[in-house]
Amino acid sequence: MARTGLHGGNRLASNSLLEAVVSGEAAAADLIGDTWRAGGDVAAADQESLRAAGEAPGPALDEVRQVLESSCGVLRTAHDLRAAVDRLDAWTQDDAAYVGWLIARSALADPRSVGAHRRVDTTAAGSAA
Repeated sequence: MARTGLHGGNRLASNSLLEAVVSGEAAAADLIGDTWRAGGDVAAADQESLRAAGEAPGPALDEVRQVLESSCGVLRTAHDLRAAVDRLDAWTQDDAAYVGWLIARSALADPRSVGAHRRVDTTAAGSAA
């Protein structure tokens, strides 16, 4: 185990293997004086989606969690994801709400079932039902 803390205390056993590979690659690059970045080039942020921090107070963190839990859980639908995007849109001046909004918006944009979540409103081919 690499014990870098990348995955926190709630990590899966398989994550420690990934952690060891990534940390090992970064350490090797550092030893030879190379600059290393995980994931390669990162695409620039969509300027239209960026928001300046506002003066209005944001929602309670529990409220943001509830929206994400009810809409962005393991089983997802476009309707629920759209509702989450719309609900969180008014609060994007708050950091937690903004991250939640980005998660919901990204999930809505990609209807594929991958990883630990499943879109229940799409067919196996990935098109909307």
